[in-house]
Amino acid sequence: WFEYVPKTVKTSKNKSMALVVSLHGNQNDPRIQGDTTGWPELAAKENFIVVSPEWQPKDVNFFKVDGLGEEGVMNLIKDLLVKYPQVDPEKIYLNGLSIGGAESFLLGLKHSDVFAGVGITSGVNVFADEDWCYNKLLDTDVSFSIKY
Repeated sequence: WFEYVPKTVKTSKNKSMALVVSLHGNQNDPRIQGDTTGWPELAAKENFIVVSPEWQPKDVNFFKVDGLGEEGVMNLIKDLLVKYPQVDPEKIYLNGLSIGGAESFLLGLKHSDVFAGVGITSGVNVFADEDWCYNKLLDTDVSFSIKY
């Protein structure tokens, strides 16, 4: 994964910073996901951390390495909370592009106790036929808004 950590992290108080996890699109490079989203520049200006992991399986990801998958992404967040005590566990956000947006949506539903918010950019609806997803939407207390 790639971390974008502002210089101010060393002088920031514990639990004072947000964490943004940014998931790339299908077969994209996680470095490019970080570099082209504007998150690193905003993180430097607004004092938060951004991480862009390789989350897709080996057969479809850019580096042809074992991707983290859902469990790995969630474990990465736990590891980052230990590595950076400055991160406030109440300020963890998830963002994704294309299939990364779809995965962000799914992770946001499954782990709504972890994420303060989810942002989806050009997300594809690959989970529409899954009963679990539909039932989770009916069961959740999460509000959704769509902006055009």
